[in-house]
Amino acid sequence: MTGSGSGHPGIDQEPGDPAPARPAGHGAAATPAALARGGALARGDRTAGQGPQATDGQDADRGEPVGDPAGAAAGMPVAEVVVDIAAQDVDRVFHFLVPPQLVGRLQVGHRVTVPFGPRRVEGTVVGFAPVPEVPPERLRPILALRDPIPVLTPALIDLARWMEERYLCLFVQALRAMLPPGARGDRVSPAPRRWVRLAVDPAEARARARELAGRAPRQAAVLERLARSGAAGGLPQAFLLQQAAAGPEVIKALERKGWVVVEERVPVLDEPAAAAEPAGPLPPLTPEQAAVWRKLEPALRAAGSGDDPGAGGTAPGRPQEGDQGSPASTRAGEPAGAPPPRCGAGVPAPAGGGAAPQAFLLHGVTGSGKTEIYLRAIAAVLARGQGAICLVPEIALTPQTVARFRARFGNRVAVLHSAMTPAQRLAAWRAIRTGTKPVVVGARSAIFAPVPRLGLIVVDEEHETSYKQEETPRYHAREVALARARLEGAVVILGSATPSVETYHRALAGELGLLELSRRVGERPLPAVELVDMREEFEAGHRSIFSRRLLELMRQRLEAGQQVLLFLNRRGYHTVLLCRECGFVLRCPHCDVSLTFHQLASGRLVCRCHYCEHRQVPPATCPRCGGVALHPFGLGTQKVEEAARQLFPGARIQRMDADVTARRGAHEAIYRQFAAGRIDILIGTQMIAKGWDVPGVTLVGVVSADTALHMPDFRRQERTFQLLEQVAGRAGRGSDPGQVVIQTYSPDHPCLRAVADHDYRALFDLESAARRELGFPPFGHLIRVVVAGAERPPVERAAARLAAAWRAALAEAGVEGGSVTPAAPAPIERLRGRWRWHVLARAADGPALREATRAALASLRPHWPRDVLVQVDVDPYSML
Repeated sequence: MTGSGSGHPGIDQEPGDPAPARPAGHGAAATPAALARGGALARGDRTAGQGPQATDGQDADRGEPVGDPAGAAAGMPVAEVVVDIAAQDVDRVFHFLVPPQLVGRLQVGHRVTVPFGPRRVEGTVVGFAPVPEVPPERLRPILALRDPIPVLTPALIDLARWMEERYLCLFVQALRAMLPPGARGDRVSPAPRRWVRLAVDPAEARARARELAGRAPRQAAVLERLARSGAAGGLPQAFLLQQAAAGPEVIKALERKGWVVVEERVPVLDEPAAAAEPAGPLPPLTPEQAAVWRKLEPALRAAGSGDDPGAGGTAPGRPQEGDQGSPASTRAGEPAGAPPPRCGAGVPAPAGGGAAPQAFLLHGVTGSGKTEIYLRAIAAVLARGQGAICLVPEIALTPQTVARFRARFGNRVAVLHSAMTPAQRLAAWRAIRTGTKPVVVGARSAIFAPVPRLGLIVVDEEHETSYKQEETPRYHAREVALARARLEGAVVILGSATPSVETYHRALAGELGLLELSRRVGERPLPAVELVDMREEFEAGHRSIFSRRLLELMRQRLEAGQQVLLFLNRRGYHTVLLCRECGFVLRCPHCDVSLTFHQLASGRLVCRCHYCEHRQVPPATCPRCGGVALHPFGLGTQKVEEAARQLFPGARIQRMDADVTARRGAHEAIYRQFAAGRIDILIGTQMIAKGWDVPGVTLVGVVSADTALHMPDFRRQERTFQLLEQVAGRAGRGSDPGQVVIQTYSPDHPCLRAVADHDYRALFDLESAARRELGFPPFGHLIRVVVAGAERPPVERAAARLAAAWRAALAEAGVEGGSVTPAAPAPIERLRGRWRWHVLARAADGPALREATRAALASLRPHWPRDVLVQVDVDPYSML
């Protein structure tokens, strides 16, 4: 993706998006009016800093007449459409006529096909213009309706406007993030599968099998397997051949004989099955849970008390009651002829005219029963005919969460996450959109689920960085949840044992209701945490990966038939290959990172880059000096697994990281085995650190706690505390007490001391003091801009220009406490073949900082180098 001179340097154009059409003989981008040939730009919906609004003597708001407009356009309503092209010059609202066959059917949120220059493109209806700005005969009509029902609700479209404003992305990019699979023309239908069924009755099939047993044993095996299955519809061919140890030619031979029939069938579309936990009576609430519920229940009763913004007549641009469905009505609350609001002009008031959004922080220690509060809250909104969304931070959490939810709510639960196939996601989306499944469980993007009457949003483990999207649009699901709740009058519950500093600060300031659970269910104690000084292990001559104390406790737990978790947040075998003679480190040729050693199933080692997936065989000699003293250093989960197998040969050991769980369904399979007690030692990365509730785990060992403490990130202490406290919370959830051993070379570090004491407030006070002094969140706002390109010199020059323009824009706007860092190489200076520099701005006033950023980018736009890309990250979580 590269920027261009005609595009905004702050916006990425997506690969595969057609560039805006250009009129013959002109090098500048054509005007939107010329592109649409009759699609007129809506008034007042863009900011300053756009390119020229007319070329070749045309008015930018004037369309071109097509054919004979006499009488054809008279009285036809006008729709506002955003075309599906991620380019700055066309990221605006265009007007198109609604043809007679679509009057009464076309609604806000529908996907349509429209004429756009010489092409036909897709777009989304985002509103209706009651009084066209130009004569209707100069507009062109919509060509086709792509979907029978709107794919987006009016509330989601307003949410996209908010995202455009908050995250400085294109409006169309925000809309794209919300679209279901297949909405942009991509194929989502599952491939047909071959099924084989008997063409004769089972008794005859068995007789034929006996006849064939001697001369054609594989044909006999297939017939016998089909007869034994008792399935009138037959069996999948792949499964049948595997069971009979046969090949496709065997099926063909039986088909020629007329004994079997082969059919192609499209599999039923549904999300992956997750076994529900056994249903039973509701568990009694603890006194703390009961107190939390008393505070929460009134807000749930008041949720969504106004009109439903996703289905009612007050939605912007939807047909009003009495209009016979005519889409030419005005936006709710706007006088006829009023210009539409600028895209991203903020978040409207809550549906129903409520005052403040009902949002709560549920701060509960691990094992305190937060999930039971979620379940009761969802049941409360379901009883009022509303729906709910529950976000989980990792796909690994989904099977367990879905099992609990289905035990309570049956088949009314839908699942949405990236490990599902597009066809499965589309099936789930349809069930949500029609209201068949009003409870949605999923990862980050599930926040855009089109729940018709949304009453509740739960963000479990709200502190997790996986809620921050690292591609455009770079949104944070927690903030989007709060904005969506304001739009739809819903309640938000942010749950965590280790809340983010920003969220806890909001709760103390009264912006969020603070609900606290300080004790575990059943009065079970929190696990005892022991810090082991690995310097003392080294001095004592102990060179094992595991300290003597951890080894002792592992032996005790395994002898008692209990389970052990070993945590290391680095996958692979070794983390670096170093030449001891000259100091050379084997690095990725495309990224500024060292290659990680991975061990293949064959035992052979391969070097891999975790950013671009470059792979190479480890060299036998040093590429720099030719020496043979190449030695691997550092630990990964593969090395930990190997050491554990050597020390505990009789234990059932399983590793769980991104390498092991790449296959679909692997997360759930490992969780089920571990929950059933068929794994004694589970070794893994952060995907085992949160959410798992396995009573058999009594010991957690943290192999190394020091890595994250020294990252170039102002959140490093907060993240280290959260990760260690979460993984520690996996221990002692059953009747036996839990214990945690943390191996470290910094046992006196205040962050680790806070973990040892389970003292979140100590960590919060430590972080707040440092951030207040520096003006970092929650006491200020940050925007990070990364400048990237194939050559280093133009990237460096462009970053310096950006820093200067940004500094000038802040000064001109008088932004309080605003500052811009000098341009500097990013911590990972080269990534996937691109050189990267970055600039960071901060200010106390977030909206003013965003406006100044927009102005700086606009000032650079006319002369921005074509081969340099700019990525804007508002409220950044990654500083690499």
